[in-house]
Amino acid sequence: MFNFNQTTYRWMTIAVSMLLTVLIVQKLCLNQEAEEKMVRYEDDPSAKEGQDWIGPNTKRRKYTTNGKIAINQSDYLTSNLIRVCADIQRRYGFVIVQLLNYAYINMTKSWICNLEQFDDVMQRVVFIATDQTTYDELFKWRHSLNVVFAQYGSENALRWGHVSYFKYCLFRAQIIDALLNHNISVLMTESDAVWFSYPLHAFKPTDEAVDMIVNSDKYEGGNGFCTCLLFLNATTNTRRVWGTLTKRLDQKLSQFTEEGAIRKNGFAQEMFYRIVMNDDEIATRFLPNKQFVSGQWYSSKVIQNAADPIILQNNFIAGNTNKIKRAIKWGHWFLSENASHCL
Repeated sequence: MFNFNQTTYRWMTIAVSMLLTVLIVQKLCLNQEAEEKMVRYEDDPSAKEGQDWIGPNTKRRKYTTNGKIAINQSDYLTSNLIRVCADIQRRYGFVIVQLLNYAYINMTKSWICNLEQFDDVMQRVVFIATDQTTYDELFKWRHSLNVVFAQYGSENALRWGHVSYFKYCLFRAQIIDALLNHNISVLMTESDAVWFSYPLHAFKPTDEAVDMIVNSDKYEGGNGFCTCLLFLNATTNTRRVWGTLTKRLDQKLSQFTEEGAIRKNGFAQEMFYRIVMNDDEIATRFLPNKQFVSGQWYSSKVIQNAADPIILQNNFIAGNTNKIKRAIKWGHWFLSENASHCL
């Protein structure tokens, strides 16, 4: 008869524990394998192109379809954009957002070089790259940047006032609308600008109930403000007004089926100004025009003598090439000739 002593019992217990461990490990491996069939890392050449995102110290991933499993790329983009931006808002109070395609890659690099003089600005910025080439190059150039890939479909410069530009404005408006509706306050910026000193104190929360902080489109003021520098506090009023802009842009585009100039039919920036001015409830505050200055500065001795810019826009000139030439001429360019490093 088998002698069932304490030593035998102990060894049986160990054997059972080892068997359970093996079964658990096998189960985990099977789960991981199943997930990897759906999620392929970027270095897998069989991965199909899709939406992805990156944050500091985050592995890059491509999301693909696997048989009957389909990933809603739009929802994926939105959810991860919200996650990145919400984390920045928790730390800093709002997020700085900038969209770009490949036509603006060097201008954006120069802007980053300019802003690296400030300790805590780049941590607040989320770049939304609208084509794969831009996304890859920006990440390769600076691994620490917060970059989200949101496929728009064009790497080329867009013609101001044309249908393609309106479509881009709608695309941008929809992204900002999603952020506002998740209670994320946004500072919209563009890279054709130079920051001379730290400006974010102008956007800190105050006792004053402000829905939007706006930058005048022209130095002398007048009817308009520039969405190139626009702070949107995620209030009910701001969400309502921005939602109205998004709907009207969509309606405007539905009237045009072919590419062409539609400037005479209304521009997005002007449309937004009219919406805001006709809303009795929204509270706006203008930035001081002598510190936050339009590109009129470059061609006006009067403005140059009167203004002391904190941020100077490189607008009121057409074409990226002309913007870059002007920035270089005035010492407002911060990227090396081969675009590999900061000056």
